[in-house]
Amino acid sequence: MVAPKPPSASRLGRMWTLSEQFPPIPMILVGILTFLALDWSLQGLAGGDQELVLSWRVIPGGLSVTLLAFILRVYDELKDADNDRRLAAAGDTRYMDRPIVTGAITEGDLQTARWLTSGALLLCGISLGLKALVVFFAVYFVFWLSFKWYFWPKIQQSLFLALVTHNPLTLVVELYVVAMFWVLAPVPGPAWALGLLLLGLWLPLTAWETSRKIRLPEMETDYETYSKIFGWKGAAIVPAVLVLISLGCLVGFSLAAKIPGSGGPVLYAFLGLGALVAVGGALRLLLKPTPAATKLRPFMEAYSFATQAGLCVAWGVARGVSLQTGALPWDPTLWSF
Repeated sequence: MVAPKPPSASRLGRMWTLSEQFPPIPMILVGILTFLALDWSLQGLAGGDQELVLSWRVIPGGLSVTLLAFILRVYDELKDADNDRRLAAAGDTRYMDRPIVTGAITEGDLQTARWLTSGALLLCGISLGLKALVVFFAVYFVFWLSFKWYFWPKIQQSLFLALVTHNPLTLVVELYVVAMFWVLAPVPGPAWALGLLLLGLWLPLTAWETSRKIRLPEMETDYETYSKIFGWKGAAIVPAVLVLISLGCLVGFSLAAKIPGSGGPVLYAFLGLGALVAVGGALRLLLKPTPAATKLRPFMEAYSFATQAGLCVAWGVARGVSLQTGALPWDPTLWSF
């Protein structure tokens, strides 16, 4: 094992170690892509043949999505600090190099990162108007509850309970983006089509989460994994099934939205290729179980990217894109219900 680098003398330098797990530029791009996939899909679902609107709002919108994901990362580091040290002391090689274990970052640094991120999120909410700000406080409150394990200590000892209580936070972020759309226009129906869209974009991240903690029997340690819950074969099947359900939801949404022209085939191409990669990764593990094959995370990330990029490209091809300034933060229309 390579000896860890000495911790930075500055708090900012120590906080920067989080960029190893949360690289800022790629994650900001993912946040913007997530925002656009939902915003343009809502514009498309509203009907009409006008071009899609791309305004300054994509910046605070995409940044807020990224910051919400980042604050969850910080929360996880704080909540898991003692457990990470315990697993490292027990000899789990996956935890010996964790920043909180090596001292590259401290709980105090993480608390600073937490409050700085909270402040940046508040600024994003303010810039988007009253409705978005109200929803921001609701979302932030739910996230804060997750930091306290929803005041149910049993969640901390159960990976399955953590999954079913924390994974829906991704859906909460999607609803936040819907609220940003609601600031300017009524959310279009039918409600079931919007539900398919939200579910179709949420499930890939659930697949990603369940794919991160799979080990073969000989690889297991004291660390709780999904392979301990479902068995290693079941743990390989779960994310693949979630991907296929997501695929069905997004195809159903595209039919309801009636994406014009070649937009539909473009979306199906993205979804089909992404699903093939994700399910192929799971089948690889089932057919040839090796330690390398248990690393399903990149395959699920590929499908998640395909869903978001596919929606953006499909709507862009179908309707075109118009750059507009739109209502600015001080516009009175943004500050009324």
